[in-house]
Amino acid sequence: MATLHEYIEHALLPSTSISISFLLQLLMTIFCIYFFIPASCNSSSLGFTLVAGTLDEDFVRQHVKPSKYPFVTPEGVIFLTQDPSDFGHDETLYNIGRITYKKPLSFKDKSGHLLSFNSFFTFNITTITKYNESGDGIAFVLTTDKSPPDNSTGRFLGLMPEKLNHRDQRFMAVEFDTFQNLQEEIMDPSASHIGIDVSSLSSLKPIYNTADKSHPLYLYNNYTIAAWVSYNASTHLIQVWATNHSSNIVSQHPLVDPILNITHNLSAVFENYRDIYVAITAASGNNSQATILYSWNFTIIDTNEHKGITPRWRVPLIACLSSLLLVILLSLLLSKVIVPKWKGNGRTDC
Repeated sequence: MATLHEYIEHALLPSTSISISFLLQLLMTIFCIYFFIPASCNSSSLGFTLVAGTLDEDFVRQHVKPSKYPFVTPEGVIFLTQDPSDFGHDETLYNIGRITYKKPLSFKDKSGHLLSFNSFFTFNITTITKYNESGDGIAFVLTTDKSPPDNSTGRFLGLMPEKLNHRDQRFMAVEFDTFQNLQEEIMDPSASHIGIDVSSLSSLKPIYNTADKSHPLYLYNNYTIAAWVSYNASTHLIQVWATNHSSNIVSQHPLVDPILNITHNLSAVFENYRDIYVAITAASGNNSQATILYSWNFTIIDTNEHKGITPRWRVPLIACLSSLLLVILLSLLLSKVIVPKWKGNGRTDC
């Protein structure tokens, strides 16, 4: 006995341009789209990956006084600040080494709220001095400053100027700090700590203290460190992960629990600013250290941007398409099976 599928197929004339098999397959495809593709797939992302060989095409090397740093070695390693054991000590002190993505990124949705983002970077801090005699650290930063502010070396990490009346920038930074500043506006817990700064050099609490020499993130042991920074626009949660790695070939996804979890609404921080830049910055003051950047990528995630059909229209659209295809199927069956049989049964001989 022929199957229903075979019966339907043979009901069509050979000249029919659209087969019922094709229509059935199309119906199944629409079914799969509806039930197996979630609305969350309607998201977009943009960002960048740092490539040392083409650094100057997409990024700007920045400092506050003449220097060859940031410097890219033939091996593709980026020295943000100079090794203090190298000659040219006047270049090393009181300077900034910053890599900034050339264009301000579209950080905001249509309502003006900051979007979610993720960043991953690997770096090394090389010191040749005793504890608290190097400086001053490295930071990942979102900032309204296209370039480092004047007089922002040393403890200011290239984030804000020393003079109070010149501080009009807004920023969010994750700092890996190697000098303990005890000024009232900062009050660092140690000369080896990790913190989240929001338009201030006084890090939000809690601060992750790594001053114990046995700590895997002790910043005076010349470790290579992998760091991840994440911001969730819905919950305003900023998270930081960091791990100690002996090589710069590491996973780009955090494998450990976050070392910092802080809730802070970054939409309010950047509320009146359209242009927001992304940078990795390092600084030296009266002390110095080599700060080496191995890799860096950054991604903005917009889960509210829907391309094509928005989820609220998906249900009626699928229903209309399905109904239309069913009507076509029934019409073909009627014209190729039922109508010919009805005409044959009602035929009379002359």
